[in-house]
Amino acid sequence: MNRLIATLSAAALVVVAGACAAGPPSPPPPDCEAPAAPAVNWSGCDKSFSRLVGVDLSDAVLFGTDFWRADLSEADLAGADMSNAVVSYGFLSRANLSDADLSDSELYFADLDDADLSATNLDAAGLNFADLSGATGLPVGDPQYYETTCPDGSVVSEPDSCAFTP
Repeated sequence: MNRLIATLSAAALVVVAGACAAGPPSPPPPDCEAPAAPAVNWSGCDKSFSRLVGVDLSDAVLFGTDFWRADLSEADLAGADMSNAVVSYGFLSRANLSDADLSDSELYFADLDDADLSATNLDAAGLNFADLSGATGLPVGDPQYYETTCPDGSVVSEPDSCAFTP
């Protein structure tokens, strides 16, 4: 009987150890046809020219997504991973980008007026010719600026940077 208990205990440990070694479950694969929703995975999808005004994409996986000329005005993108995304010529007016990751993304000529950029990761994001008029919050990272309109209305170029207020 003791031998059976020892064997079952050892087997249980192997199963538990295997589950721990496997790590957390991976996210579902991208579904480019899925409707806009919190935590949707559109990684690498082509959403250029899309009209997504006021949609909730909080915590969405949007890594490398093409939003060229897309309208994301008033969208909730809080906590979204938009790293390496293309949002050039896009509209993010009054969008909630708090805690979003836009590192290494292209935001050339993008309209981010009155957007919430609280704790938004803008490291290495290209903000050339972007309009940040009235944007609020304190983003993090070191974005690239060239002829960028800052929240206060001033226009800056490298190596200058915009001044943000909470």
